[in-house]
Amino acid sequence: MKRVIVVGSGASGVHFALSALGKGHAVTMLDVGRGRPPAVGADASFADLKQRLPDPARYFLGEDYEAVLFPGADHEYYGFPPSKTYVFSPPSALRVEARGFAPLFSFAQGGLAEAWTAGCYPLTPLELQNFPFSYQDLGPHYEEVARRIGITGVKDGLSRFLPFHENLQPPLRLDAHSELLLATYERNKDYFTRRLRCFMGRSRVAVLSADIDDRKACTYTGRCL
Repeated sequence: MKRVIVVGSGASGVHFALSALGKGHAVTMLDVGRGRPPAVGADASFADLKQRLPDPARYFLGEDYEAVLFPGADHEYYGFPPSKTYVFSPPSALRVEARGFAPLFSFAQGGLAEAWTAGCYPLTPLELQNFPFSYQDLGPHYEEVARRIGITGVKDGLSRFLPFHENLQPPLRLDAHSELLLATYERNKDYFTRRLRCFMGRSRVAVLSADIDDRKACTYTGRCL
């Protein structure tokens, strides 16, 4: 048995720690950063929050509308709600210089997993053709990640772009608009795929559609991502 120290409790650190534990090693995980604050109205949906909060605009958009993305912006293209300030608000002493890319830092316990948008897509054989390993090499690891954290997915028209693998949970329940859209696509699939070269299907997202141990499934309040 070896003693392993893992610095950081983000997604990569947690997976490495679990793998080391599975091999019988003793693991100590170290992390610093801001803790996640209690959720505001944890059982409330977006619509409920708009009705109940005394100032919903401030909650959703920020004190100075800092969560709004304006047209023509040449910087970060993701908009982060004020509730994620604890993740991205930098320490006063931090100085960063970058050329050609925009680094994204997390200052929260749990790393960037605290702000993950839940999209979880495997690399395809075509994307890996110039790498010294193949999709077949990565396949078992995709399956293990899906088993550990819970990823929804189904074999459908997008499987040619998102390889289907084991341990995927059933997809989340569709809203009425998405259900109508996919049903229309299925009825006219030949036209879409042959004439338009257009393919539709379910996204792969790291959101639980069923309980895993003590982690509960999505409650469909609109805040599971």
